[in-house]
Amino acid sequence: MIVCVVVYTIFWKKRVFHSEEEYRAMNMPQEQLRLCLKLSKVLEYPIRVLMIATAVFVIWVAIPVLKDVKYVVSNEYSYVTGEIVNDVIKTGRAWRDRLVISDGNNLLELSVDSLSFEKGDVVTVKYLPNTYAGVIVTK
Repeated sequence: MIVCVVVYTIFWKKRVFHSEEEYRAMNMPQEQLRLCLKLSKVLEYPIRVLMIATAVFVIWVAIPVLKDVKYVVSNEYSYVTGEIVNDVIKTGRAWRDRLVISDGNNLLELSVDSLSFEKGDVVTVKYLPNTYAGVIVTK
């Protein structure tokens, strides 16, 4: 997001790409003028699309995290005690695995560090309710 703001500021607010009239007022050679105009037209739309895509991705990731900040600050995590009902899927991403836990009534899919836990183990997990990231606290 910060990169998008910087790129937007540099290219549009600071006017790195000028209008055709501004380029003509600079009294540059025709070949250089054509190159500058072509470059500004070629880069304008990809940069805008990149900025929008990055903003959407950041918002998609940031909203659940921001919603969970109040739980982290107040130390009021959600807890679930139940049985692991899936084969532990090792994702390899920062030691986080996807577990499906059944508390008898509901199934809850969480991202946790499963260590040596397996299907059928009964565990208690402390987790954040919006990002579904948790920690197994007891077995």
